[in-house]
Amino acid sequence: MKIILLQPPCEVRYHQTYPPIGLAYLKAYVVDRHPTKAIDMSAYTFEKVEQCLKSEPFDLIGISFLTSYRVSARKVAAIARRINPRCRIVLGGSHPSSLPEQELEIMNADAVVIGEGEITFRELVDAFEADTDLDRVQGIVFRRDKDFVRTGSRQLIPNLDEMRFPDFSDFPHEDYSKRAFLELQDTPMYKNGNIGNLFSSRGCPFKCEYCSVAAYWSRKARAMSPKVVVDQMERLKKEQGSTLIVFM
Repeated sequence: MKIILLQPPCEVRYHQTYPPIGLAYLKAYVVDRHPTKAIDMSAYTFEKVEQCLKSEPFDLIGISFLTSYRVSARKVAAIARRINPRCRIVLGGSHPSSLPEQELEIMNADAVVIGEGEITFRELVDAFEADTDLDRVQGIVFRRDKDFVRTGSRQLIPNLDEMRFPDFSDFPHEDYSKRAFLELQDTPMYKNGNIGNLFSSRGCPFKCEYCSVAAYWSRKARAMSPKVVVDQMERLKKEQGSTLIVFM
Protein backbone atom coordinates (compact mmCIF):
# COMPACT_ATOMS: atom_id res chain seq x y z
CA MET A 1 0.00 0.00 0.00
CA LYS A 2 1.52 3.30 -1.12
CA ILE A 3 1.07 6.03 1.47
CA ILE A 4 1.30 9.80 1.35
CA LEU A 5 1.34 11.63 4.68
CA LEU A 6 0.78 15.34 4.44
CA GLN A 7 0.25 18.60 6.22
CA PRO A 8 -2.22 20.77 4.30
CA PRO A 9 -1.56 24.31 3.04
CA CYS A 10 -1.64 27.22 5.43
CA GLU A 11 -3.90 29.89 3.94
CA VAL A 12 -2.30 32.78 5.81
CA ARG A 13 1.18 34.29 5.43
CA TYR A 14 2.82 32.09 8.08
CA HIS A 15 4.58 28.99 6.80
CA GLN A 16 5.88 26.08 8.85
CA THR A 17 9.32 26.99 10.19
CA TYR A 18 10.27 23.51 11.38
CA PRO A 19 9.55 20.01 10.04
CA PRO A 20 6.14 18.47 10.90
CA ILE A 21 7.39 16.03 13.50
CA GLY A 22 4.06 14.22 13.78
CA LEU A 23 4.30 13.10 10.16
CA ALA A 24 7.92 12.12 10.70
CA TYR A 25 6.92 9.85 13.59
CA LEU A 26 4.09 8.27 11.60
CA LYS A 27 6.40 7.57 8.68
CA ALA A 28 8.92 5.91 10.99
CA TYR A 29 6.23 3.46 12.08
CA VAL A 30 5.01 2.39 8.62
CA VAL A 31 7.84 2.88 6.13
CA ASP A 32 9.31 -0.55 6.91
CA ARG A 33 6.04 -2.17 5.76
CA HIS A 34 4.66 0.25 3.17
CA PRO A 35 6.24 2.70 0.69
CA THR A 36 5.64 6.06 2.37
CA LYS A 37 6.28 9.67 1.49
CA ALA A 38 5.71 12.59 3.89
CA ILE A 39 5.01 16.00 2.37
CA ASP A 40 4.82 19.36 4.09
CA MET A 41 2.33 21.27 1.94
CA SER A 42 2.02 24.23 4.29
CA ALA A 43 3.54 26.59 1.69
CA TYR A 44 1.77 25.00 -1.33
CA THR A 45 -0.98 26.50 -3.44
CA PHE A 46 -3.90 24.16 -4.12
CA GLU A 47 -2.79 23.99 -7.74
CA LYS A 48 0.56 22.67 -6.54
CA VAL A 49 -1.20 20.21 -4.23
CA GLU A 50 -3.07 18.79 -7.22
CA GLN A 51 0.05 18.59 -9.34
CA CYS A 52 1.89 16.81 -6.54
CA LEU A 53 -0.82 14.23 -5.92
CA LYS A 54 -1.17 13.55 -9.65
CA SER A 55 2.57 12.84 -9.87
CA GLU A 56 2.76 10.60 -6.77
CA PRO A 57 0.82 7.30 -6.97
CA PHE A 58 -0.99 6.61 -3.70
CA ASP A 59 -3.42 4.16 -2.15
CA LEU A 60 -3.80 5.99 1.15
CA ILE A 61 -3.61 9.66 2.14
CA GLY A 62 -2.99 10.60 5.76
CA ILE A 63 -3.86 14.22 6.60
CA SER A 64 -2.84 15.66 9.98
CA PHE A 65 -4.16 19.08 10.92
CA LEU A 66 -5.07 21.63 13.55
CA THR A 67 -8.39 23.49 13.65
CA SER A 68 -6.85 26.46 11.84
CA TYR A 69 -6.06 24.16 8.88
CA ARG A 70 -9.48 22.49 8.69
CA VAL A 71 -10.71 24.33 5.58
CA SER A 72 -7.54 23.64 3.59
CA ALA A 73 -7.50 20.02 4.81
CA ARG A 74 -11.01 19.56 3.43
CA LYS A 75 -9.91 20.96 0.07
CA VAL A 76 -6.92 18.59 -0.02
CA ALA A 77 -9.15 15.60 0.79
CA ALA A 78 -11.48 16.56 -2.06
CA ILE A 79 -8.54 16.82 -4.48
CA ALA A 80 -7.20 13.42 -3.38
CA ARG A 81 -10.63 11.79 -3.77
CA ARG A 82 -11.05 13.30 -7.23
CA ILE A 83 -7.64 12.04 -8.36
CA ASN A 84 -8.07 8.58 -6.86
CA PRO A 85 -11.70 7.81 -5.96
CA ARG A 86 -10.71 4.43 -4.48
CA CYS A 87 -8.05 5.77 -2.14
CA ARG A 88 -8.29 5.56 1.63
CA ILE A 89 -8.32 8.91 3.45
CA VAL A 90 -7.23 8.86 7.09
CA LEU A 91 -7.37 11.92 9.33
CA GLY A 92 -5.36 12.69 12.45
CA GLY A 93 -4.27 15.55 14.65
CA SER A 94 -6.01 17.60 17.31
CA HIS A 95 -8.96 18.83 15.24
CA PRO A 96 -10.26 15.54 13.80
CA SER A 97 -9.49 13.84 17.11
CA SER A 98 -11.89 16.29 18.78
CA LEU A 99 -14.60 16.13 16.10
CA PRO A 100 -14.12 12.80 14.31
CA GLU A 101 -17.67 12.17 13.12
CA GLN A 102 -18.01 15.71 11.79
CA GLU A 103 -14.81 15.57 9.79
CA LEU A 104 -15.46 12.06 8.50
CA GLU A 105 -18.75 13.32 7.11
CA ILE A 106 -17.50 16.62 5.71
CA MET A 107 -14.29 15.20 4.21
CA ASN A 108 -15.76 11.91 2.96
CA ALA A 109 -12.89 10.21 4.80
CA ASP A 110 -12.52 6.57 5.81
CA ALA A 111 -11.17 6.80 9.36
CA VAL A 112 -9.89 9.13 12.06
CA VAL A 113 -6.98 8.19 14.30
CA ILE A 114 -7.73 9.56 17.76
CA GLY A 115 -4.87 11.13 19.72
CA GLU A 116 -1.48 9.42 19.85
CA GLY A 117 -1.29 7.81 16.46
CA GLU A 118 1.89 5.86 15.78
CA ILE A 119 0.75 2.35 16.76
CA THR A 120 -2.87 2.95 15.77
CA PHE A 121 -1.97 4.20 12.30
CA ARG A 122 0.34 1.26 11.66
CA GLU A 123 -2.38 -1.23 12.62
CA LEU A 124 -4.98 0.66 10.59
CA VAL A 125 -2.86 0.63 7.43
CA ASP A 126 -2.19 -3.09 7.86
CA ALA A 127 -5.93 -3.68 8.29
CA PHE A 128 -6.73 -1.75 5.12
CA GLU A 129 -4.16 -3.69 3.13
CA ALA A 130 -5.34 -7.06 4.46
CA ASP A 131 -9.00 -5.99 4.10
CA THR A 132 -9.74 -7.08 7.67
CA ASP A 133 -12.32 -5.76 10.11
CA LEU A 134 -11.47 -2.27 11.43
CA ASP A 135 -13.28 -3.06 14.69
CA ARG A 136 -10.08 -4.73 15.87
CA VAL A 137 -8.04 -1.51 15.57
CA GLN A 138 -8.28 0.40 18.83
CA GLY A 139 -8.21 4.18 18.85
CA ILE A 140 -10.11 5.00 15.65
CA VAL A 141 -13.49 6.21 14.45
CA PHE A 142 -14.56 4.91 11.04
CA ARG A 143 -17.57 4.78 8.77
CA ARG A 144 -19.61 1.64 8.23
CA ASP A 145 -22.27 2.38 5.63
CA LYS A 146 -24.07 5.41 7.12
CA ASP A 147 -22.98 4.77 10.70
CA PHE A 148 -19.91 5.90 12.65
CA VAL A 149 -18.08 3.29 14.72
CA ARG A 150 -15.78 4.07 17.66
CA THR A 151 -13.43 1.24 18.52
CA GLY A 152 -12.49 2.33 22.04
CA SER A 153 -9.43 4.01 23.49
CA ARG A 154 -5.90 3.06 22.56
CA GLN A 155 -3.49 2.52 25.45
CA LEU A 156 -0.83 5.21 25.47
CA ILE A 157 2.75 4.25 24.67
CA PRO A 158 4.01 3.60 28.22
CA ASN A 159 7.72 4.18 27.64
CA LEU A 160 8.60 7.02 25.27
CA ASP A 161 12.26 5.94 25.33
CA GLU A 162 11.28 2.94 23.19
CA MET A 163 9.74 5.03 20.40
CA ARG A 164 11.30 4.97 16.97
CA PHE A 165 13.28 8.02 15.93
CA PRO A 166 11.17 10.21 13.62
CA ASP A 167 11.93 9.86 9.91
CA PHE A 168 12.79 13.37 8.68
CA SER A 169 14.20 12.18 5.35
CA ASP A 170 11.48 13.91 3.30
CA PHE A 171 11.99 17.28 4.99
CA PRO A 172 15.10 19.25 3.92
CA HIS A 173 16.08 21.05 7.11
CA GLU A 174 17.80 23.87 5.28
CA ASP A 175 14.43 24.89 3.79
CA TYR A 176 12.98 25.38 7.25
CA SER A 177 15.97 27.40 8.37
CA LYS A 178 15.46 29.76 5.41
CA ARG A 179 11.76 30.07 6.21
CA ALA A 180 12.47 30.71 9.88
CA PHE A 181 14.89 33.47 9.08
CA LEU A 182 12.40 35.13 6.72
CA GLU A 183 9.59 34.88 9.26
CA LEU A 184 11.66 35.69 12.35
CA GLN A 185 14.60 37.67 11.00
CA ASP A 186 14.60 39.95 14.02
CA THR A 187 15.47 36.97 16.22
CA PRO A 188 19.28 36.60 16.09
CA MET A 189 19.40 32.89 16.93
CA TYR A 190 17.55 32.04 13.70
CA LYS A 191 20.05 33.84 11.48
CA ASN A 192 22.62 31.07 11.20
CA GLY A 193 20.79 28.14 12.78
CA ASN A 194 19.88 24.91 11.01
CA ILE A 195 16.62 24.01 12.69
CA GLY A 196 15.75 20.59 14.09
CA ASN A 197 12.89 19.64 16.41
CA LEU A 198 11.97 16.90 18.84
CA PHE A 199 9.58 15.78 21.55
CA SER A 200 10.89 15.16 25.04
CA SER A 201 7.50 14.53 26.67
CA ARG A 202 3.81 14.01 25.99
CA GLY A 203 0.73 14.82 28.05
CA CYS A 204 -0.02 17.43 30.70
CA PRO A 205 -1.62 17.09 34.15
CA PHE A 206 -3.46 20.40 33.74
CA LYS A 207 -6.58 21.15 31.71
CA CYS A 208 -6.45 24.70 30.43
CA GLU A 209 -9.60 25.72 28.55
CA TYR A 210 -7.66 27.12 25.60
CA CYS A 211 -5.29 24.17 25.14
CA SER A 212 -5.80 20.82 23.40
CA VAL A 213 -2.74 19.06 24.83
CA ALA A 214 -4.54 17.29 27.70
CA ALA A 215 -7.40 16.21 25.44
CA TYR A 216 -5.05 14.95 22.73
CA TRP A 217 -2.16 13.43 24.71
CA SER A 218 -4.14 12.85 27.95
CA ARG A 219 -3.54 14.34 31.41
CA LYS A 220 -0.91 11.71 32.16
CA ALA A 221 2.49 13.33 31.68
CA ARG A 222 5.15 11.05 30.20
CA ALA A 223 8.76 12.01 29.59
CA MET A 224 11.77 10.60 27.82
CA SER A 225 14.85 9.99 29.91
CA PRO A 226 17.56 12.68 29.74
CA LYS A 227 19.88 10.23 27.96
CA VAL A 228 17.39 9.57 25.17
CA VAL A 229 16.73 13.30 24.75
CA VAL A 230 20.48 13.98 24.41
CA ASP A 231 20.86 11.01 22.05
CA GLN A 232 18.13 12.48 19.83
CA MET A 233 19.78 15.90 19.87
CA GLU A 234 23.08 14.36 18.84
CA ARG A 235 21.38 12.39 16.08
CA LEU A 236 19.70 15.54 14.74
CA LYS A 237 23.07 17.26 14.68
CA LYS A 238 24.79 14.34 12.97
CA GLU A 239 22.10 13.44 10.41
CA GLN A 240 20.47 16.82 9.75
CA GLY A 241 23.22 19.24 10.72
CA SER A 242 20.94 20.83 13.31
CA THR A 243 22.50 23.63 15.30
CA LEU A 244 19.21 24.98 16.68
CA ILE A 245 16.73 22.53 18.24
CA VAL A 246 13.12 23.35 18.98
CA PHE A 247 11.38 21.33 21.72
CA MET A 248 7.76 20.70 20.77
